[in-house]
Amino acid sequence: MNNQAPPQPSPQQTLQQLLQQQQRRQQAQQTLQQLLQQQQQRQQAQQQQQQQQELLQLREKLQQSQQQLQIWQQYTQQQQENWRNRQRSQQQRQEKEMRQEKEIQQQQQQILQLEQQHQQLQQQLQKRLQQHQQLQQQHQQRLQQPQRLQPTYAIVVLFLLLLWTIYKQIN
Repeated sequence: MNNQAPPQPSPQQTLQQLLQQQQRRQQAQQTLQQLLQQQQQRQQAQQQQQQQQELLQLREKLQQSQQQLQIWQQYTQQQQENWRNRQRSQQQRQEKEMRQEKEIQQQQQQILQLEQQHQQLQQQLQKRLQQHQQLQQQHQQRLQQPQRLQPTYAIVVLFLLLLWTIYKQIN
């Protein structure tokens, strides 16, 4: 009956196996990190595209608002001129003039409202532009940041070398 124990791997083989396992873990971590970075880049690209579309829509609204504002201003100027002309030629029709005056006041209020809307749209556009620039800056910073590798590999190697030296001194 032979009760001999199976041959034990040498410390060098054990160290090599541990190093290989560490390398495989590191490769898996790097692959995971790359996949996460790709996912982040895709999300950022989607966000940027969405923001660009929103910016375009806001610009269109702003343009429409400017056009409406111009139309109302021209219309009001025309009304005011007409009102002045009628005032000169038809002073006896005070009631009509009062009605026209009210209309002009209403139109001026509408112009004020349109101007406020116009300012709000401009503010929204500026906010969106700032958000867009911030996103682009964040994206640039992320692209410029070097990949940080964890120092675990070096620590494990040093620890194993230390164990190997202790083992050598004992034997």
